[in-house]
Amino acid sequence: SVSSYAQEWAHSPLTDWFKDDSMIQNKTKFNALKMYALSKAANILFAAEYNERYKDSNVYAMSLHPGSIPTELLRNFPA
Repeated sequence: SVSSYAQEWAHSPLTDWFKDDSMIQNKTKFNALKMYALSKAANILFAAEYNERYKDSNVYAMSLHPGSIPTELLRNFPA
């Protein structure tokens, strides 16, 4: 799965967010960037859990940061 450095921006502790999905629906706690970061953290956690569960299967899950390139994707993002 593709992750990102953005996982560093996820809410902490993550377990609160994974155990209670009502937090994601809470308008006062919702933040699009934090939700993106949460999805990237979930990719990393999924790969780690998969590898633990299936360590004897010789099949592995990977989660990686694809690198970065200069773009103007954030040109309209508030500073």
